[in-house]
Amino acid sequence: MAKDVSRRDFVVGGSRAAAALGVLAAMWQPLTAVQAAPMLGGAPLPAAEGSAAAGPGFVPTPDLHLLNSISFGVRQADLQRYQQIGRTAYIEEQLNPAGIDDHICDGLLASIPSLTMNNAQLQLNYPNQEQPPNSYTCSRELWKAALIRATYSKRQLLEVMVDFWTNHFNISQDKDDCVWYKTSDDRNVVRAHALGKFRDLLTASAHSPAMLFYLDNFLSTFDNINENYGREIMELHTLGVTGGYTQADVRNVARAFSGWSIDYDNTPPTYEFIFHPEYHDTDPKTVLGHNLAGGRGIEDGNDVLNILLSHPSTAHFIALKLCRHFISDTPPDSLVNAVAATFIATDGDIKAMLRQMLNSTEFVAAAGQKLRTPFHYVPAIVRVMAGDTDGGDDIQYEMDQHGQSLFSFLAPTGYPDVAAAWVSTDGLIARWQYAINLLSGSYTGTTVSVQQWLTYWQPQNSFDVLRRFETLLFGTPMWPLYNERLAAIIGEDPTQWPQTVPLVVATMFCAPEFQLL
Repeated sequence: MAKDVSRRDFVVGGSRAAAALGVLAAMWQPLTAVQAAPMLGGAPLPAAEGSAAAGPGFVPTPDLHLLNSISFGVRQADLQRYQQIGRTAYIEEQLNPAGIDDHICDGLLASIPSLTMNNAQLQLNYPNQEQPPNSYTCSRELWKAALIRATYSKRQLLEVMVDFWTNHFNISQDKDDCVWYKTSDDRNVVRAHALGKFRDLLTASAHSPAMLFYLDNFLSTFDNINENYGREIMELHTLGVTGGYTQADVRNVARAFSGWSIDYDNTPPTYEFIFHPEYHDTDPKTVLGHNLAGGRGIEDGNDVLNILLSHPSTAHFIALKLCRHFISDTPPDSLVNAVAATFIATDGDIKAMLRQMLNSTEFVAAAGQKLRTPFHYVPAIVRVMAGDTDGGDDIQYEMDQHGQSLFSFLAPTGYPDVAAAWVSTDGLIARWQYAINLLSGSYTGTTVSVQQWLTYWQPQNSFDVLRRFETLLFGTPMWPLYNERLAAIIGEDPTQWPQTVPLVVATMFCAPEFQLL
């Protein structure tokens, strides 16, 4: 694994690192309380001379705000495509990923065998044993695929929405058989419906062996009702905690899904969804005021899905979560209500809701209000710098270090989608540390070259270096008040730039212009 810069023989030395950290502190000082509070919630950053009056503040461009919000970082090819076809056409292209040629990413994924296996094949080929390939290999291959897709896929909005729904319908691979089942859930549930109809997504999730195992519904029988799925399908998947259901509804929804299970009994078992009528509670039930007659079977669960899908609380809850993800941690009620109305009018069409949000005035006005989560930050530097990754151990380790081990959040809530849950001053410095390590070539399997850009540009001096990297990262030169101090860190000796420039560019990656979308 990569070593921290403080333990490396890093040529820039402690004084230059301290100077860079001082500039980073100054960059955050001019922000509004809403922007700065999440990042400055821990111990204060080192004071920077002149910081009280420093800086132009954070003014992101509308184009980069959109591109960053619907991607894991903006490559130059993304920007060129956007400029070629325009904002509206670019959004539509991303909303229809099947029409995007993604052969490079597909070719990289072809080397990961588990991605196309069904549950029986996964258990056969990745058994619980000490030596690989084993179940741990299976889980890490799904991590690898997610990081490769985030880095290389041209279908970036699809990948953003896969991440969104992965947390909405959270399943932890760390729970026993979910180590296998999550792979097929990712393929058949989340990816298959991430830009489709919420109805299809919820229905597929209800039939997913991964979800049935994770929330223990596969054990639920008429004489031993398990309420976990009955509660979470309302609290987390549809209505929301304030959606108007009662404990009696939780019990009756759980009864409706009794007998929804996993095939462990056939010879050989398929480990796929199966309904056991003999284990189903056939007594009458009432769910959210709807009466379900007695003497029925799988229809009970299907009717509950329809009841939840048609409930106005579901439309509002899904709209709220989407707006929270793309607009701000506290999105305006006006937009949430408008997106909820679109949910109702289109039977939960995810594309229609996204189209409305991304074209709204509220979205444009919200620039700078969302913080990159670790999963949106770690691959972003690789993308922006045109780097490469194998999705392997070192970059997976960084996800662990930043507190977002993929597919591993134990609670059914999924990883938080608000800034306060992620970042303190210590968190900001950890991101800075990662950027320095990556840009200075400390990782195996994930590489980013500062030198390739210096060779391509042939900058004339330290100020030219700054201008070019600011344009690459932010679309335009940003920091006239900081450039003198940053230029001093870079120095005027080009032979030293391979050591000094990574420190400065790492500081840029931790600036609010990059951290806040």
